[in-house]
Amino acid sequence: MRMQTIFRAPLAAVMALALSAALWDASPATAETTWADPATLETALETLQPGDTLALRPGRYPRLHLTRGGAIARPVTLRAADAENPPVFPGLILRGADHVVLDGLAFHLPGGTEVDRRFARVEDAQDVTLRRLRFLGARRPDDTGVPRPWGFGLSVTDGTDIEILDSEFSGFARGLVASGVERLTVARNLLHGMRVDGMNFAEVGDVLIEDNEIRDFDRVEGAGDHPDMIQFWTRGTERPSTGITIRRNVLNSGTGSFTQSIFMRNELIDTHQAGEDMFYRDVVIEENVILNAHLHGITVGATLGLTIRRNTVARNASSDGPYDNRNLWTPRINVASVSRDVLILGNVVHGLPEPGWDGSWTMVGNQIVQDRIPGQRDHYDQVFFGVSPETPAMLADFAARPGGLLDGREIGAPRLVAISAELDKGAPAALPDPGARDMRGVIRLDPAQGAILSDGGAGSAPFERDIGGPTIIMGDTIEPLVLTREMTAPLFDASRFAIRMRLRARGDFRTAGEILRLHQSLMLRSTGRGAFEIDVRSAEGGRTILKSRPTRLYRDDEPLELIVAYDGPVGMVSILINGETVGRKPFTGTLRPVQSWGLSFGNPFGTKLSFDGVIEEFEVRTDPGDLSDVFSIIDTSFVR
Repeated sequence: MRMQTIFRAPLAAVMALALSAALWDASPATAETTWADPATLETALETLQPGDTLALRPGRYPRLHLTRGGAIARPVTLRAADAENPPVFPGLILRGADHVVLDGLAFHLPGGTEVDRRFARVEDAQDVTLRRLRFLGARRPDDTGVPRPWGFGLSVTDGTDIEILDSEFSGFARGLVASGVERLTVARNLLHGMRVDGMNFAEVGDVLIEDNEIRDFDRVEGAGDHPDMIQFWTRGTERPSTGITIRRNVLNSGTGSFTQSIFMRNELIDTHQAGEDMFYRDVVIEENVILNAHLHGITVGATLGLTIRRNTVARNASSDGPYDNRNLWTPRINVASVSRDVLILGNVVHGLPEPGWDGSWTMVGNQIVQDRIPGQRDHYDQVFFGVSPETPAMLADFAARPGGLLDGREIGAPRLVAISAELDKGAPAALPDPGARDMRGVIRLDPAQGAILSDGGAGSAPFERDIGGPTIIMGDTIEPLVLTREMTAPLFDASRFAIRMRLRARGDFRTAGEILRLHQSLMLRSTGRGAFEIDVRSAEGGRTILKSRPTRLYRDDEPLELIVAYDGPVGMVSILINGETVGRKPFTGTLRPVQSWGLSFGNPFGTKLSFDGVIEEFEVRTDPGDLSDVFSIIDTSFVR
């Protein structure tokens, strides 16, 4: 059978086998190790035979130019004689040289204006291993005269069986650019300080991108760059990339500005220049940690056969862009709707794509998390161990928080699951509040700032709404003051709360109307007789309407101190005026969470009258805050 296989092969393949065998037989029986320095390198290269090793002493060498290599299973190896003090080259040209290993060398891009930006190139080569190399970039002035990272770290073109392992790339415009390569492995490398892109790929096949760390870009916002950590493209190509695995990488914007993370746009399909023959094929993106601040966390264009599995994709708020657009600065998973045979499984992420139309998509076991509505069970400060939007992201911060949604679950990046298991399972210490006081579970009027402040989440500065003065002026039935949903978050799902305000009317009974409304959840109003009525609805479907006895709201010039309190989740709703209990009624459950409404001071629809008056003090407190000072003064024996 073996002889039949050989004779059925094309003549060219038989000749190639014969040539390989001849090279093997012609190789010396024993490999040799030769020592070289900058003065002897050229001569040493001329005498290299398959299987030989060239040990390079420390020093600064001329550009390394290789055009011939070794043989199958007998590569020529160039390695550093001293791993702690590697030889330094100003460039690399490896062209048509097969079966080569470069180990422990350094390549530093010169800073001169005559230097080719692709200073290190591997072209038309087979069976090449680049291991433990150091690629160091250079800076050139941009249009404003400021020096910026420039050049490409390594370019690989038209090769087969190429490995790039355990190497470091720093300070380039682009770190690694590969095109026309089959069987490419990029593993355990560190890329940092890039200006534009970490890794670029086009027309590649059977690609493994595994266990790399890409972090801390050195980029300039507004410079016209479109930075990506890992990018694939089809623009200007004739065949798509296929057989792609992107696994166990850490992509962290860290101390740098935002970038796109894994971005695989299929330009030829998007612009209707090609058909299904240009779809990416057989793509697996799994077990990656992505901490960044751009919506393209994992974005994949038209693809046949796509698996996105067990990735953690979260926002590094310290890398946000220059303007307020939380949707743009929050990474998510995006997939072109024309893709087929799509599996999206077990990811932890802010958002997922809408399934494609053809029925071949499966999305199962994913966990949505968010950092917009504090106090919710899916908010970062409830899900992750210790995320702070004030400091650059670190891996341990995104481990599972004890008792949170991810605790004990095999979901998201396994690297973070492993870190979670190693951390002390006690609850982490509270993150410092960068505001002037603790705001957890609080909405509060700050007269000195002329603003309403609200809990911004653990470690975050409070949300702030400017009101233009020290008091809340009410009575505008056209455009009442309405807080955003994010600022209203402390009331969502609240099982205990206290709303305290000091208010006065600006007239007689005709100033009565709605004071507060959280639509379909909570409504507080005053009546013409000076009574207060609270209407609360629970997430479980319950409803309680409580009306107090009349007060002196319209008869005195002095303001009243009004407290509405609920001590749940099974308890009573109470109304207090100037410390006296004036209404009390049973209520069970948690406040009904409403998806789009925020807290309104008055009726937000213009369909009913709003209270016409002034709120001089205002505070909402909810779990987990201490409410004992309120509940201790309630007359629990009150009966109306």
